[in-house]
Amino acid sequence: MEVGNHLAHSGYAFRHAADHVVLVPVIDTHIRIRRPRFDRTSGYQAAPRLLRMVPRPTAILACNDLMALGVLLAAREWKLPCPEELSIVGFDNLDFAEFTDSALTTVHQPGYQLGATAARLLLARIDGSRQRMKKVVLSTELKIRHSATPPRGRARVANENHRTIRRSA
Repeated sequence: MEVGNHLAHSGYAFRHAADHVVLVPVIDTHIRIRRPRFDRTSGYQAAPRLLRMVPRPTAILACNDLMALGVLLAAREWKLPCPEELSIVGFDNLDFAEFTDSALTTVHQPGYQLGATAARLLLARIDGSRQRMKKVVLSTELKIRHSATPPRGRARVANENHRTIRRSA
């Protein structure tokens, strides 16, 4: 899955799951695109650049759960309680996500199915298949836990321990 698709799917799931949240895209010509390593350290290093923005964002949607963990650690150092002052959402639903403090809201993707589909397409190519490139979309689920909430001043939905919103392929 390309990074662009990864982000598009995470944005889709977040937008459709949280219709009570207003997402305001911020375009800042002073922010440079950097090639992240997609690990905890890169999330930790990126967070201060985002948190220094004026106005400060009320939510950060990380590319994956490891980067979200780095953002969560940086938010603690900045003394920003999650989710009261900063909502954090990851992508991948790694095993540790529900055990962070606050439990990480994340987008689950079917890892086994993703790998099996990629392997099947690769093997078909190796066997000489001349099929045109095709777009494969797999189902995702937004696992709503405790690290995300609407910004202050907006109506809150009923507090549920864990909620799942599915997006079918």
